[in-house]
Amino acid sequence: MLFRSEADFAAALRIAPAHPDARLNLGVTLTRDGRAAAALPHLVEALRRRPGADVHFNLGIAHTALDRTKEAADHFLAALALEPDLAEAHWHLGRLAERAGRNAEAGAAYDRVLALDPRHAEAHRRLGLLAARREDFSAAERHFTALAKSRPDDADAHANLGNVLLLTGRAKEAVERFEAALRLRPGDERLRESLATARRAGS
Repeated sequence: MLFRSEADFAAALRIAPAHPDARLNLGVTLTRDGRAAAALPHLVEALRRRPGADVHFNLGIAHTALDRTKEAADHFLAALALEPDLAEAHWHLGRLAERAGRNAEAGAAYDRVLALDPRHAEAHRRLGLLAARREDFSAAERHFTALAKSRPDDADAHANLGNVLLLTGRAKEAVERFEAALRLRPGDERLRESLATARRAGS
């Protein structure tokens, strides 16, 4: 049951006011529409009527949107207690940890995501950025390469890989990556500057 409008919400709840999936889908839709505060009562009611990993997960999403990080983390952990292989719950816990400056914890969470889903693009992105910040350029290159492969239309993936290649003395390879990024985002002056720097370094 998918909700598209307030009329759909009202109709569904009139038909099945106690149905947990009606409450859950309404909460998910409201959160997606930027109305997390309005979503919470429906998600809480869904959880009361049908405790499940999916309900805890979506409560975590709603609390994250409201910057309630402890409540969000508690619900993601509750979701994982019921469904340990829920990769997206590990991902969101990683983001919460990273935003709090707990980078080692975040990295462990992202590693768990990749163990469950080796093609998870955003886990590769965050791990690449974390590795670059600690100057582990080998790990950064590995993750940005995987990201660029899975998302060839992602300009940032190419640009970040270009930066790593440039920092490790591989200017000609960096040129190729900056050119790829510029083809995707031709108006980006910072990319043009990076490309010019790579070309000078490789000449």
